[in-house]
Amino acid sequence: MLALIYVGCGARLSRNVRVCNFRLPLYPFGSKQPGVNEVARLVRVRINIKRARTTKSPRVCPSVGIDTDANRSRSNNASMGCRWWDEEMLKGFTAPRSPLGAAALVPPPPWHFAGDVLAVEFWNDPDLSAHILPMGVDLDKKRLGHSVALFTDYQFTGQNDEYLDPARYQSRSFSVLLDAMWKGKEIAWCPYCYADNDAALMRGWIQGYPKKFGAVHQTRTFPTSSPASAQLAQDTRFSACMSAHGLLLAKARVTLREKAERLVGVLDRRIVGRRYFPRLSAGLHDKPAVDELVRGILDHLLVTNIWIGKGELSFPEAYGEELEVLGPLKVGRGYRFSFSYSVNDIEILADLTVPDHG
Repeated sequence: MLALIYVGCGARLSRNVRVCNFRLPLYPFGSKQPGVNEVARLVRVRINIKRARTTKSPRVCPSVGIDTDANRSRSNNASMGCRWWDEEMLKGFTAPRSPLGAAALVPPPPWHFAGDVLAVEFWNDPDLSAHILPMGVDLDKKRLGHSVALFTDYQFTGQNDEYLDPARYQSRSFSVLLDAMWKGKEIAWCPYCYADNDAALMRGWIQGYPKKFGAVHQTRTFPTSSPASAQLAQDTRFSACMSAHGLLLAKARVTLREKAERLVGVLDRRIVGRRYFPRLSAGLHDKPAVDELVRGILDHLLVTNIWIGKGELSFPEAYGEELEVLGPLKVGRGYRFSFSYSVNDIEILADLTVPDHG
């Protein structure tokens, strides 16, 4: 029987040691599960229970509550083959790190994405949007104020068929991209980004996207012909909205006009973001542990089912947000398309913690 010993902080192995059922984490159907040898490596515990009896102690295994069959006292003749709770044995690409690594919020790269996008191009006030750029990044003078708002409904997977766990790995997001320049090269700067689950937030922070929690929704299309399914056809209307903390922050509508072979004048620049992780140590609050300008590297990018039409967009003013500062002075075309790409790398443009980074 696989078992796990729970020992209180600072306690010696004694009659107060309790034995609990060891439960493996759930894995999506069809994915690679840890074998017996893997579990045995993690839990090398020999337990000899003599005359086991139930305990009335309130300090019971949290995974089984007050199940008396799973919570037992034992004498001192149990021995441990090794100390298994060792930091060197912990796994996981992100926190929380754990013995099997399955508890990590995000699996290791490569990451794969596929989904649908509703996008609207617009122009904001360059005198205002210039203030949201970090040092070394400037607005593109040839396209001052030109930006795009993206509402995305997508699915993610790593190397373990994570797409079979839709509750964790389906997500909806909203982002704004500004046409900008970095050392003479055209880029798309991402000042704001929202997503609706924790895994998407963590992936965003790792990649340099300043993601916050938000609820994002958009009109969907399905293969069946129905009034409830918005068809990819001329004059079909698609809508999208994004809210946070009960406040509407962005809404858009696109009326399809014509199908296109490729995107022109939008999403044709590499996206640049900022990886920023502050310190909590006293005296170091203004000296982040990580402060990098990074440029995304998208592998195997595919954009299909492209439709172009009339766009509508607004950013309502909301307490605790600054998205409305980038509100549109003029709205251009709207787009609806599907995409897929993979991520396994990132390009560091500058380390902003170094004074002479530029």
